[in-house]
Amino acid sequence: MAERAISVRELKERLSYYLRMVREGETVVITSRGTPVVRLVPAGRALQQQLSGLRDAGLIEWSGQKLRLSPPSAKARQGKSVSEILVEDRR
Repeated sequence: MAERAISVRELKERLSYYLRMVREGETVVITSRGTPVVRLVPAGRALQQQLSGLRDAGLIEWSGQKLRLSPPSAKARQGKSVSEILVEDRR
Protein backbone atom coordinates (compact mmCIF):
# COMPACT_ATOMS: atom_id res chain seq x y z
CA MET A 1 0.00 0.00 0.00
CA ALA A 2 1.42 3.36 -0.99
CA GLU A 3 1.55 5.92 1.80
CA ARG A 4 2.62 9.55 1.72
CA ALA A 5 3.13 11.92 4.69
CA ILE A 6 2.26 15.59 4.23
CA SER A 7 1.94 18.61 6.50
CA VAL A 8 -1.36 20.29 7.36
CA ARG A 9 -0.23 23.37 5.44
CA GLU A 10 0.46 21.35 2.29
CA LEU A 11 -2.93 19.63 2.61
CA LYS A 12 -4.68 23.01 2.80
CA GLU A 13 -2.85 24.26 -0.29
CA ARG A 14 -3.49 21.13 -2.41
CA LEU A 15 -6.58 19.49 -0.93
CA SER A 16 -8.12 18.45 -4.28
CA TYR A 17 -4.85 16.83 -5.38
CA TYR A 18 -4.55 14.71 -2.22
CA LEU A 19 -8.23 13.74 -2.26
CA ARG A 20 -7.72 12.51 -5.83
CA MET A 21 -4.72 10.45 -4.65
CA VAL A 22 -6.78 8.87 -1.87
CA ARG A 23 -9.62 8.16 -4.30
CA GLU A 24 -7.10 6.31 -6.48
CA GLY A 25 -6.10 4.07 -3.57
CA GLU A 26 -3.16 5.82 -1.92
CA THR A 27 -3.06 6.50 1.82
CA VAL A 28 -2.13 10.00 2.97
CA VAL A 29 -0.83 10.70 6.49
CA ILE A 30 -1.27 14.30 7.66
CA THR A 31 1.34 15.56 10.10
CA SER A 32 1.35 18.50 12.46
CA ARG A 33 4.87 19.69 13.23
CA GLY A 34 6.22 16.34 12.07
CA THR A 35 3.89 14.24 14.21
CA PRO A 36 1.32 12.07 12.40
CA VAL A 37 -2.22 13.02 13.44
CA VAL A 38 -4.56 11.76 10.69
CA ARG A 39 -4.54 9.00 8.10
CA LEU A 40 -6.74 9.41 5.01
CA VAL A 41 -7.68 6.10 3.41
CA PRO A 42 -10.10 5.28 0.59
CA ALA A 43 -13.63 4.90 1.98
CA GLY A 44 -14.78 1.98 -0.16
CA ARG A 45 -12.11 -0.51 0.83
CA ALA A 46 -13.08 -3.98 1.99
CA LEU A 47 -12.33 -5.06 5.55
CA GLN A 48 -9.51 -7.37 4.44
CA GLN A 49 -7.83 -4.50 2.59
CA GLN A 50 -8.11 -2.26 5.64
CA LEU A 51 -6.63 -4.93 7.89
CA SER A 52 -3.80 -5.53 5.41
CA GLY A 53 -3.07 -1.81 5.35
CA LEU A 54 -2.92 -1.61 9.14
CA ARG A 55 -0.70 -4.69 9.27
CA ASP A 56 1.62 -3.26 6.58
CA ALA A 57 1.87 0.01 8.51
CA GLY A 58 2.89 -1.91 11.64
CA LEU A 59 -0.16 -0.75 13.60
CA ILE A 60 -1.59 -4.21 14.26
CA GLU A 61 -0.42 -7.79 14.47
CA TRP A 62 -2.75 -10.68 13.78
CA SER A 63 -2.12 -14.38 13.33
CA GLY A 64 -5.21 -14.77 11.13
CA GLN A 65 -6.90 -17.09 13.61
CA LYS A 66 -10.36 -16.45 15.03
CA LEU A 67 -10.55 -15.11 18.56
CA ARG A 68 -11.83 -17.44 21.24
CA LEU A 69 -14.70 -16.26 23.39
CA SER A 70 -13.88 -15.96 27.05
CA PRO A 71 -16.29 -15.77 29.96
CA PRO A 72 -16.96 -12.31 31.41
CA SER A 73 -14.25 -11.33 33.85
CA ALA A 74 -16.44 -9.13 36.05
CA LYS A 75 -20.01 -9.17 37.29
CA ALA A 76 -22.01 -6.12 38.27
CA ARG A 77 -24.11 -6.05 41.41
CA GLN A 78 -27.34 -6.79 39.53
CA GLY A 79 -25.95 -10.15 38.40
CA LYS A 80 -25.38 -8.95 34.85
CA SER A 81 -22.02 -8.91 33.13
CA VAL A 82 -20.35 -5.62 32.38
CA SER A 83 -20.76 -6.25 28.65
CA GLU A 84 -24.52 -6.78 29.08
CA ILE A 85 -24.82 -3.48 30.93
CA LEU A 86 -22.86 -1.70 28.21
CA VAL A 87 -25.10 -3.13 25.49
CA GLU A 88 -28.19 -1.97 27.40
CA ASP A 89 -26.73 1.53 27.83
CA ARG A 90 -26.05 1.82 24.09
CA ARG A 91 -29.71 1.19 23.19
